[in-house]
Amino acid sequence: MSMMMLDARASLFGHALAIKATYTRMNADVLAVVRSIPAGRLTTVDAISTFLGVPVRHVTFLLARRFDPDRESVPWHRVLAHRGAIGRVLFDASGRTQADLLADDGVTVGYRGRVAEFNARYVEPSTETVSYTHLRAHETKANL
Repeated sequence: MSMMMLDARASLFGHALAIKATYTRMNADVLAVVRSIPAGRLTTVDAISTFLGVPVRHVTFLLARRFDPDRESVPWHRVLAHRGAIGRVLFDASGRTQADLLADDGVTVGYRGRVAEFNARYVEPSTETVSYTHLRAHETKANL
């Protein structure tokens, strides 16, 4: 194998490690924001995306993952789609829907999967409610 190929492999391996580290940090940041949402309050994937400075599709993917061991300890059901709508139907480990879990929090889901009192229950993610120790990506963005 030529030196050029070895250098290319090393570069790709280093790039893969950097991507994994970024993904792991982004996952920890999204979970920290979601854990900070109190019962009875709601936010959106758009708000989390804006707060962390990451694409909406990444936030949505991280919240929809089924294989995450932290999933059951994270109140994912408090994160809604745009303007207070429930996105596609998701279930927790016991088979309960997002609407069922929101009902446990005292939130009523109305017509077409929209939360009627969304504006009153909406909370914007902020550095006051989320621990700085988990928001490395946000701190980096703020320092730019």
